[in-house]
Amino acid sequence: MPVVVFVVLRVVRLILIIFFYVCVHCICRGAMCIIAAGTSAQPLVATLFQMSFLLCVLKLAPYDGDVDDQASFIAALTLTLTMLCGFALMMDNSEDPNFDPGITGAVLITISVTCLVLEIGIMMKDKFLQRRENKMGKIMNSKKTKVAPAATISSGSVSESDKNKVQNWDVGE
Repeated sequence: MPVVVFVVLRVVRLILIIFFYVCVHCICRGAMCIIAAGTSAQPLVATLFQMSFLLCVLKLAPYDGDVDDQASFIAALTLTLTMLCGFALMMDNSEDPNFDPGITGAVLITISVTCLVLEIGIMMKDKFLQRRENKMGKIMNSKKTKVAPAATISSGSVSESDKNKVQNWDVGE
């Protein structure tokens, strides 16, 4: 019975996670079509939606492994920073720009490449840790040490003075 309950709870959790992500993305996409199309409010609202999604991923940690949560957080952070840079470029005055488009482009490329490098690093770290755990498991299983007592106090092979030392925690000199 406990196994069935565990499986049912895992399935319900998975369904809730999928429902949450689908709702967030539908709201974000639907809101982007409705909210002030073509104005600066549109990327601002998209950035706020993406930031709320980022915070939910950070706080709820919806995935089973910490590695998956870290990878999801990095991807959401990359999207949030990309939207923030897009909002800055959209708000910038084309006649008197505050942001150099070349520098902003370099920042966007750096954000994307950093995300890619971190994601690959996380995957490699996870594989390395899995291999190390498997290797340690094989080593631990191969060493089957058995300990057997040499003599017991109740048996007749131990002298009376040794019994007193053991019972009184005396250290032999």
